[in-house]
Amino acid sequence: MSYLNPLTKPLPALWYVTFQKVNLFMLVFEMWPATLPLIYLLIKNMDFQISLRGLFLGLLSFVFGHIAIHCFQFVMTTITFWTGEHRGLNGLGYSIAFFGDSIPLEAYPKRIMGLGLTAVPFLAHTALTTSLILGRTTDSRWVWLSFWVMAIFIIIKIKAWRLALRQYSSASS
Repeated sequence: MSYLNPLTKPLPALWYVTFQKVNLFMLVFEMWPATLPLIYLLIKNMDFQISLRGLFLGLLSFVFGHIAIHCFQFVMTTITFWTGEHRGLNGLGYSIAFFGDSIPLEAYPKRIMGLGLTAVPFLAHTALTTSLILGRTTDSRWVWLSFWVMAIFIIIKIKAWRLALRQYSSASS
């Protein structure tokens, strides 16, 4: 029964704080206005081939990119512990996260690609995913890059959370 131990341990407080406001119904509901034109264009222009490898790499890039951009938004929001204002920072983080929507990676200049895949990872879950699925980008090193960016942003998120809690607890005493 030792395999059940991870299931009985309590979840860390950071998990609850991070995901308490995620409304899956609204995510699915808000997805359709932006997705319908894409579905129409896909049906209209069925001359491209989507490979299983490209679909898999695109899915990995999508997941890694979403985790990285979530961590980026979280780090931006932890600045609230010092400024006391979260609405502007939260809106800015959201705007940056969804900049560029579903434009393929090749449409961006090289400088924006470098910035958008590393320092402010808004292209990994949008443009890189689109390019991988459509087969325009076939190099799996992009997926490895998005994985490492995600891992670094998770570490930054944990460090920022600890620093913010330390600031909050020292301010309240």
